[in-house]
Amino acid sequence: MGPAGDVAATTPPVRRRAPAAALRLAEARDARPPSAGPQSVSVVLTNACNLNCVTCWTYSPLRRERPALEWVRRRLDRPLLKLLFADLAGLGTERVIFTGGGDPLAHPEFLGIAGDAKAAGLKVTLISNLTLVREREAFLALRLDTLLANFSCADAATYVAFHPNRAAADFGRLLDTLRAVRAGGTELKLVFVVCRVNAHVVADRLIDVAAELGASIQLKPMSATPDTGSLLLTGAQRDVLLEARPRLERRAAEAGVHTNADAFFAALSGESAERFPIDSVGCRAGHYYARVDARGDVRYCCNPAEGLTVGSLHDAAFADLWHSAAWQALRERLHGGGFFEGCERCGKFDLNLRIAEQLRVPR
Repeated sequence: MGPAGDVAATTPPVRRRAPAAALRLAEARDARPPSAGPQSVSVVLTNACNLNCVTCWTYSPLRRERPALEWVRRRLDRPLLKLLFADLAGLGTERVIFTGGGDPLAHPEFLGIAGDAKAAGLKVTLISNLTLVREREAFLALRLDTLLANFSCADAATYVAFHPNRAAADFGRLLDTLRAVRAGGTELKLVFVVCRVNAHVVADRLIDVAAELGASIQLKPMSATPDTGSLLLTGAQRDVLLEARPRLERRAAEAGVHTNADAFFAALSGESAERFPIDSVGCRAGHYYARVDARGDVRYCCNPAEGLTVGSLHDAAFADLWHSAAWQALRERLHGGGFFEGCERCGKFDLNLRIAEQLRVPR
């Protein structure tokens, strides 16, 4: 693939006007069928990855079983994605989020695919560890709208502790890439999965790094599997973090660093390190979000529970699935508290908390 010539430059399709925020919120409040598409859709371009982050559900070195080769090799093809992007633009969707069962940059056509999404009029967010940026100038030329860097560290020591197959020197190279991306105008967020090996840098060193990079911080308590439970925060670490909240928020405010402290500490204050208070917050993500996995399956959210698959892009258009009775049934079930296994570790807890807070504000 050429660094620039393969990026689509077609005329953007006519976009449907997105509904007012108040209308979407009202539809979510009452679990009514949505007037337009989701605000954002996560697209798993590939399941392949080159790192072994310790908390990863798939590639953690603590896993007893390696993922099946057939699963690792799954990836979405570009023609199917072009159809998806056109569909999303027609629904009024604002943003596509390239994420992964692995890392999106492991997809050999990433540059062209990202260009296709932007040509369709969609904002593009990338979630990546950034170690696979090979055609640097072409990557920077994409001018991604938002980059969520899989960070989970604040110095070389925590970088290696969280990414065991990397060297300390790689941390400096990562910072150089992040500076270049930020200099191009991309919004930069540092995603930090808080666990036993890195909790000690959250309230201080992490703020310093984010301030230097001009980045915001997205804190997430780790979601454990049976193999990675040993990395959950100890009770003492949890207490230290809760006590450090005023200092973290004060230092972040002084440094001009935005954080999701409200959502993070709400999740951290659940009944255990493995359970977020989703019961009291509720789930209304079905009006705001969707996910497409590397096989083309369309899902209600990022929870891998089997019952949350709505259909496949190989069998139906996204718009038809979004407005289907099956999807609406899931909206109504989850709105009513009919949660699935895994919802106690909700991957969209920040979103659901934000919606819940908006619903509590008199209108």
